[in-house]
Amino acid sequence: MHPRIGERPEGDDAGARHASTEQAGVDVSDESVEHRLRAGNLAYERCFGQVFLIRAAGRDADAVLKALDSRLGNDPQTEAAVVEHELREIAAVRATGSLGE
Repeated sequence: MHPRIGERPEGDDAGARHASTEQAGVDVSDESVEHRLRAGNLAYERCFGQVFLIRAAGRDADAVLKALDSRLGNDPQTEAAVVEHELREIAAVRATGSLGE
């Protein structure tokens, strides 16, 4: 299972290494950030029945939290389209090693 945003992955396989690199900009050393991410992740999972997926590479904790808060207001159909877009971005970053900006 992919780690939640703000959680560090377990293990040393390719998936764990990708997740760790991708989330490097999401600094959870601030307790309020860690708490907000944990609460937001749980609220998202209750709302949509899945882990919150976002291209974390190139984003800091503030940007991730803003996206999380915003996406909690989505209806399921809209959120499914957003998740599809985020997954495409994650795949592109993994395939090319860059954000393509």
